[in-house]
Amino acid sequence: MRIRVLAFILALAASATVNAQSIEMGLRDNLYAHANYHSAKGWIAGYEQSFLNTKLEEQSGRIFTGYEFERESWDIKAVAYFGSEYTGIWQAYGVWIEGAYQLHKIYLDAKVNPHYDTGLDFSFCYQAEVGVSLWKKQENNQKVEACISYGNIPEYRMVVNNMRVGAKFTSGNLWVKTMLSMLEFYRGNDQKHIRVICSFSYSLNL
Repeated sequence: MRIRVLAFILALAASATVNAQSIEMGLRDNLYAHANYHSAKGWIAGYEQSFLNTKLEEQSGRIFTGYEFERESWDIKAVAYFGSEYTGIWQAYGVWIEGAYQLHKIYLDAKVNPHYDTGLDFSFCYQAEVGVSLWKKQENNQKVEACISYGNIPEYRMVVNNMRVGAKFTSGNLWVKTMLSMLEFYRGNDQKHIRVICSFSYSLNL
């Protein structure tokens, strides 16, 4: 797995210098750092690395590639991915399809995620999100949005039913989203858990 990841990163770096429209770096759900590039024609390729509170060999990595289509108020993205724990005990792969629509001060976002984990079997995951603009300044694309979402996309490996409430802050090529995640951590378990989830992304235009 490590050799494949290294080869992919080298190929990604070579392609990025020639074909990239932008390079994006960020963090997902507190624990997953990613780097990827977007070509001028809409193609996406990248790598995601976990930063879990565990041993190095029990971390996981994920490579992904896909395509993004943007026109007027629409943003549609389809991504395929493959990931593995470095010990090789489990692997996970699937497809992530997302569609977002901006309607004046409101945005709608829907995701579907057919996902297979070799240790946990197949799951059909989804998430729906609604956001409302609270403040906006055209200069440097500055805005603040309140957002709420519901779905069952895993925050780690287990499929979780969760509702998130929070805010997204955007300034130029940087956005930061802080959410309060209220989830049922295990299937069939009525015990609820609440976590503060932070994600961010920065795009470097080339």
